[in-house]
Amino acid sequence: MPAGHNSETFISPSSLYVQKYDYGGVTLEFKLNPGTTNELMNIGVKSKKQISGIMVNPNYNYSKLPNDFKGWGNNHAMFKLEKTIQKNPIIKDPYNVNIGLGSEEGKALSIFNDNIIDYKVIGE
Repeated sequence: MPAGHNSETFISPSSLYVQKYDYGGVTLEFKLNPGTTNELMNIGVKSKKQISGIMVNPNYNYSKLPNDFKGWGNNHAMFKLEKTIQKNPIIKDPYNVNIGLGSEEGKALSIFNDNIIDYKVIGE
């Protein structure tokens, strides 16, 4: 997968969250190798604007990730809580954590791409 709009590539566990954006492209659902999220968390940073203490999975506490910094996209994945997954009507999910895969030559995007098993188009 190439880097996205404005060189920013984020993935989300919520199709509702993704569908609220319209970039004129397609929405894909990926099947990834087990452990891919943990692999990304090993090089992860969290958005400085986030609350601490949320859990991404039972084995790793998101609040322990270091804060993001300028240039994070080259060697890191950014974990960002996005509670509001739909605005009309409002639907909230306190555990909807989107993952920034960084720049086109970045380590996180490479990890993601290397772990893709399959994908399907779920929206155009």
